[in-house]
Order: sequence, then structure tokens, then C-alpha cells
Amino acid sequence: MKNIHLLPTEKPSRLHLIEDVLMFTNEYKNSVCDSEVNIYITNDEEIKEGDCFLHPDNTVERASRNLDGRGVKKIILTTDIDLIKDGVQAIDDKFLEWFVKNPNCEKIEIKTRYLHSYKTGENFISFSKTPEFSSRNMQCIKIKPRYEIIIPQ
Repeated sequence: MKNIHLLPTEKPSRLHLIEDVLMFTNEYKNSVCDSEVNIYITNDEEIKEGDCFLHPDNTVERASRNLDGRGVKKIILTTDIDLIKDGVQAIDDKFLEWFVKNPNCEKIEIKTRYLHSYKTGENFISFSKTPEFSSRNMQCIKIKPRYEIIIPQ
């Protein structure tokens, strides 16, 4: 099932679609041809209040309450600067460079890791498949998913 969505935007972007050719730049800007696009990578995780999600009609919204089922997909990675500022994880340059060379890809494998933040100021990324991880008496104060894109070989 498709989890990569390439959508046009009127805002500055690092991706531009010019004459059906996808181009990647290092900075957010508007191109001469008004051809900005953003990538949204989604998954089937439960959408909680405050999460961003993609409607089947390709509109992006922030959830004002928990959503269950409803045909929408949670946005977990993006190039959309507004969503990145709101806490959605940015897509790394390595994947963007690969995607420009493989623009027909519609599905990518994602591994989920968990960033554990502690009162001591330390951070730790676990390789556990679940967010629960022994805090080893360090008083974990926040657990946040971190997504890793597996680039096909």
C-alpha cells in the first residue's frame, strides 16, 4: 500500500517538479515555474490529538482529537517546513537524493526507533520495537518515535 505522497504546494520547498522532472535543492525556496512539491510519508499508526494526517483527498490537517480508522493516514516524515516546525520529523537529504532518482517509488520501508529523554538531560535511542524501555532509574520524562527510512538497494 502506498505510503509516499508527493503533493503540490504554493509555499517554498526543497523539491520542485519541472516538466515532470523532480529536482532537489538545499534550501527552501520558490522556483521560477511555481512547481513546488512536498513529500509526505505516512503510516497506519493511531492518530492522536495534535498529530498531522493526510486525508484521502490529499489535504493535510492537524488532529483536534484522536481519530480512529476514518480512512486517514498519520504523517510521520515530510519535507513540508510548516509541519517540521510543528514537530513532524524531516526527511533526510540522503533519502531525498535517492527519491529524485527514483520518483516513481510509492512505498518505502520505515523502521521505528524511540528517543528517550531523561531528567539528567541525556537522550537515548532504543532499538526496541515498542516505546517501553527500562529507564534504568534515570527517570525517563519523554519517549518520542524516530523514524528511519530504509532505502532500497
